Amino acid sequence: MPPVRVHRTTVAAAAAALIAALPVAAAGGSSTPRCQTADLAARLVPGNPAAGQRYATLRLTNVGAGACHLRGYPGAQLLRAGVRLPTDIVRNPGAVKRVRLARGDRAVSLWHWTVVPDRLEPTAAACEPTAKRIRITPPNASKALKIRWRLGTVCGHGRIDVDPVRAE
Repeated sequence: MPPVRVHRTTVAAAAAALIAALPVAAAGGSSTPRCQTADLAARLVPGNPAAGQRYATLRLTNVGAGACHLRGYPGAQLLRAGVRLPTDIVRNPGAVKRVRLARGDRAVSLWHWTVVPDRLEPTAAACEPTAKRIRITPPNASKALKIRWRLGTVCGHGRIDVDPVRAE
């Protein structure tokens, strides 16, 4: 029987996922659970646009009963009338840190996208359909929050560059 080959990157990714899922001990020896989607409220705050560039800050607020933590990158899916639009969430390199959120605290992630069509998108009309809603998946979560999208068209086939969450 031939040996089974496992790529180091696959093993490292699996190990990182397992470690991220474990509760992390806080001061005093107690653990702070991972924030569940139901513990969070999401809001996108528009940033200052530049020539063809758009920015927003995703704010995830702990609205749960107690403290929880987040670690990693948010996910997202642009929607219009319940139909999925092209969405490509690209993770910017950055330090991924555990963010502890007491009730009412916020974690933030900076988002960036372009409104300039790429060479494969139409230029006579909108490069992509404009979303009306967006599903935001908190880091390491499987359920999403659905909120309004009022930030215009996302060109580049829906590419949005996102930073890891950090404390606000």
